[in-house]
Amino acid sequence: MYHEKKSWRDARKTCQAVNGDLVINVDRKKLKVIEEERKKYTPAKVWIGLNDRKSEGGFRWLDEPRTANNIILDYRAPHLNNKIEDCVVLLVSKFAQAKWDDALCGDRYKFFCEIFPGK
Repeated sequence: MYHEKKSWRDARKTCQAVNGDLVINVDRKKLKVIEEERKKYTPAKVWIGLNDRKSEGGFRWLDEPRTANNIILDYRAPHLNNKIEDCVVLLVSKFAQAKWDDALCGDRYKFFCEIFPGK
């Protein structure tokens, strides 16, 4: 987890500089790791590697050509009433289950990187 707040694009560049990317394909195992890390700090929004920049409402993980809407529904879908919010944050706190939200890609949040060994 990076505590410096950056835009989605700058957060992604930071992750790529260390042979990774924003965390992708967040399943229950990864979510547990993220929640444990976040419990050490105050509640916050953190960037993850999910967006709908190419097609409104067609959320995709950075490594997938197909949409990830079915995955999002498992964790409470983001509100879709603002068509300019194209990047996804994970809201995590000590007291509530993590959930998704869409946000302006230029907003600045902390972020999680996933490192790919041998890349």
